[in-house]
Amino acid sequence: MKAFFVWIGISLAAFACAAVGYHVHLGENPRRTLVAIDDSHEMRKVWSQIPSMLDRLDETRYTQYALVTTKAKVHGWQPTLELGAITPFAPRNLARLTGDARFADIDDADRLVLLTNAPAPALDALTDFEIIHLH
Repeated sequence: MKAFFVWIGISLAAFACAAVGYHVHLGENPRRTLVAIDDSHEMRKVWSQIPSMLDRLDETRYTQYALVTTKAKVHGWQPTLELGAITPFAPRNLARLTGDARFADIDDADRLVLLTNAPAPALDALTDFEIIHLH
């Protein structure tokens, strides 16, 4: 029985060390998620869903976020997503998310997310993005 308790103690200590080590590692090397928001005219009818979607995405631990729209950078890498005073305007143009004109933070991201209501054919070039389609 004594050997069992020694084994349990060693197992718990090893697990605790591994958990603390992983916590420290992720705290110093967070995952990076870039969230892009389609801010075109067509998004006005679903714009009220954006804050709640950002809150859902923002719940992930050990993650830094960068936020961009299809027209401009909102903020760089930080622990939370902050929408600010963005309003949808102008026609849809997703070119800043692909090709040579894309935002520099896209290259640094581990995960790319796009919030949009664009039809599927308009999203064909965005193969690296996880598309969250708003209705």
